[in-house]
Amino acid sequence: MNAKARLGWMVDLALALCFLFLALTGFLSWMIPHGRANPGALQSFRHFLQDVHAVTAVVFFCGILLHLWLHWSYIRKNLKDMGWWS
Repeated sequence: MNAKARLGWMVDLALALCFLFLALTGFLSWMIPHGRANPGALQSFRHFLQDVHAVTAVVFFCGILLHLWLHWSYIRKNLKDMGWWS
């Protein structure tokens, strides 16, 4: 396996893990009660989850951009074949 293919696999694995982490932190944050019904440590944990969720979303977005960049020649070729790229 060449270096570009290995990098592609690593990026894909990182994106899959980020997606699972986003789903988990989003679901847990959604399940914890909001506002005054949730005082103390549980509310702090919910805010922590939201911060982790936001940072993971930025990492996920950067990974998507890297993934598109790695596959750009394939994307451009297919767009040309379909007549959507001049």
